[in-house]
Amino acid sequence: MYEDSDERKLRKKGQTEMKHSILSLYLNPWIKKISMVDSNLLFVDGFAGPGRYPDGSQGSPLIAMDMADKMLSTANGIDERLDSFKCIFIEKDPENFEKLKQSVQEKEQVVDDRIDPICRPGKFEDWAVDFTEQYEYGVPPPSLVFIDPFGYGNIPFSLITELFQLRDQSLELLITFMAGKMAQWMEDSGHQKAISEALGSTEWQQRVPPDLGKDERAERFSSIYQEQLKDKADAKFTMPFEMVEESKRQTCYYLIHVTNHWQGLKVMKETMFNAGADDEFAYLGPDHTGYEDDQLSFAEFGETNDFEERVEAFARSLYSTYKGDEIVFQDLLEETLDQNVFKLMHYRSAFQILEAEGKLEVEHRPHKPNGNKSRGYGRDDILKFVNMSLSNFT
Repeated sequence: MYEDSDERKLRKKGQTEMKHSILSLYLNPWIKKISMVDSNLLFVDGFAGPGRYPDGSQGSPLIAMDMADKMLSTANGIDERLDSFKCIFIEKDPENFEKLKQSVQEKEQVVDDRIDPICRPGKFEDWAVDFTEQYEYGVPPPSLVFIDPFGYGNIPFSLITELFQLRDQSLELLITFMAGKMAQWMEDSGHQKAISEALGSTEWQQRVPPDLGKDERAERFSSIYQEQLKDKADAKFTMPFEMVEESKRQTCYYLIHVTNHWQGLKVMKETMFNAGADDEFAYLGPDHTGYEDDQLSFAEFGETNDFEERVEAFARSLYSTYKGDEIVFQDLLEETLDQNVFKLMHYRSAFQILEAEGKLEVEHRPHKPNGNKSRGYGRDDILKFVNMSLSNFT
């Protein structure tokens, strides 16, 4: 096992580049949207590292500072709305921490003065305990917390729960969940307690049999973790993205986005979709292994060669799920948006397919804020999924 400051451990890999790309792409709309809610925002990097990789490329702390600076200098309205963008960068390895301080100080000289970075030595879990105690009787600023450890130990699920529940909305988590390591070490008695603490449950011992393949075990661990986030931490939406180890083509970890607002989920989905798949990551929805419910799911982001067929299959799945029902488009989104890879435009394409087949009727509600007058699909419009088997007898 390499030390945290060992260059072999710090070497930047393709999956890390993709993870940083996702972070950068998401910070842009997150700052834009959340600055409408509050003028003071917080970004936390719980495992900040040295700030730069051995090849000189920027790590997540500098990426976050650059994106905030870009938004403050170019985005319309944000310059007037945002008073401060506070950053807390946490690093436990002493050698990495000294490098982090230097790289952040250098970056601080060239970015907007409202970007306020604080480098904190020590463990993420110690900061999280202090933070939850600080706001036990108050509300923290809107926050995006990036939790990106090398392993899964020392971050008990109970702490994740306390942290996420500090705000009803506008506190989001982006978690590197090391499901591949769990799958690798689950039969080792020395690791089982740490796995149970990270998941907040021992149920995995019944639900993840060792005779499964490693990727399937990893997927089940991810499923259990997301169930826990929803059941115990009261998270409304979770989105998992599988990150693949390039050399072995095996699941390395999942990048899991956690939010209570559908707009946050919508933006993250668009971020992932626009980043492109290239087989580096995939969305794995709730009807993969580990989930018992028959729900909607597709496994790849991006407009692949068979994407039209996938939208048609999505339309059939929607119809199968809601046949005979009426539902407001917004309610349908909140029920299904974290169960597939599709953006709102793809939902509307699926509706067009169903309408052409006589399987969908739309009640427009122009008097509503998001209702359409005579055509299209507004989020306040009512979708009526026609039961074709019954309509034949009327």
